[in-house]
Amino acid sequence: MNYTTVSKEIRALAEIEGKRIFENNQKRDRPNYQKRDNELEKDILGVMGELAVCEILSKNNRVYKRNQPESNDPVKECDIILDGNITIDVKAVSSHSTDWYINKKAFLDVTKKQSDFYWMIKFIDNIAHYEIFTKEEVSNWETRQSKYTEVLYSNYR
Repeated sequence: MNYTTVSKEIRALAEIEGKRIFENNQKRDRPNYQKRDNELEKDILGVMGELAVCEILSKNNRVYKRNQPESNDPVKECDIILDGNITIDVKAVSSHSTDWYINKKAFLDVTKKQSDFYWMIKFIDNIAHYEIFTKEEVSNWETRQSKYTEVLYSNYR
């Protein structure tokens, strides 16, 4: 497991961008099963994960591009493109989670290109705990039913 301190700027930017995403999602016509009780919190957490990974890559002088949509609709592809062709999907989990997990249906969706790597990140206070997995490693994770959907999961190492 790797660790890094998260800057105050990351938290502030995540609040702003997460709220924008949340508000845009509320405007989209979606079935109830796609709506979560804690949607705003999840949107902020997801953005904070992406921004923290960008900060880590910047500190290590890596060339990357954050894959943000032109519109306000969610991106169904990777979150970050590293060195021009390596794709990374960032998955932030809540601080009380004991596992890393990925939506199984989305991971196995053949209409969507799988990312090369899955950067799992969890925030405890101002510290980001993270691990990076290949798509092959994730495909070997076990399956369980979460509150809303089936997930592939792995215990923290």
